[in-house]
Amino acid sequence: MKMSHERRVFADFDIKDPEGLEVDLSPSDSKHLRTVLRLSSGSPVTVVEKTSGQSYEAVVVSVDQTDRVQVKLLKSHEMASSRSPVATLIFALCKNPVNDLVCEKAAEMGVDRLIFWQAERSVLKLKGTESSAKIERWLKISESAARQSQKSHIMSVQLATSEAQLFETLNSAVATGDIKLCCSLSKESVALRNLNRPSGRAHLLVGPAGDLTPAEEARLIRDGFARVTLGPCLLRAETAAIAAIASVQAVWG
Repeated sequence: MKMSHERRVFADFDIKDPEGLEVDLSPSDSKHLRTVLRLSSGSPVTVVEKTSGQSYEAVVVSVDQTDRVQVKLLKSHEMASSRSPVATLIFALCKNPVNDLVCEKAAEMGVDRLIFWQAERSVLKLKGTESSAKIERWLKISESAARQSQKSHIMSVQLATSEAQLFETLNSAVATGDIKLCCSLSKESVALRNLNRPSGRAHLLVGPAGDLTPAEEARLIRDGFARVTLGPCLLRAETAAIAAIASVQAVWG
């Protein structure tokens, strides 16, 4: 396990051949390099292009009077081919600290996208500008986790405030060969190891602290979700989310 601070930042530059390009980093990344890592001109860093996930060896060029850090791209790294078998985590909104924790851990574990879902029994109810502020916060957590765990992509974060919006958001991301899994306490649930391994990737759903309502679970089954058990222990929602991701990675990784 790597415990030291990673000299990794993310940036946007839509250029075909960016080697030699000098890039101004965002205020947050500049602050990270300047105040946390205490880097100066000549220090090596890794820069990842947000859209493509391509990483580059780079060097700090300057820290200007406004403390904005500029880096120069030197050469590209070979793209990593491996990715998590978990494409999506759907997590029913819980209390704020729990949502933050799940966001951080899902990003660390390589999930592509996190959909926070306002289920019927969700404790937290979001609306209006509050939703935008929360998503912005979770995206920052996702980027920070990606940087610390040396990921080549930043997990996207979305919010579904209704069941219809959840199905629309999720099903637009489901590809041929993928499987949709619902973590359930039902006696009808099966162990992950007893399911056929999909040719595609997994989309996991974890309900709120009070569990899914029977009606919600029935609608998920009609939408093609398979019910899976995480074992005999009664888990907190955040523990279930982490355990579900880890289980899919262990069995199908």
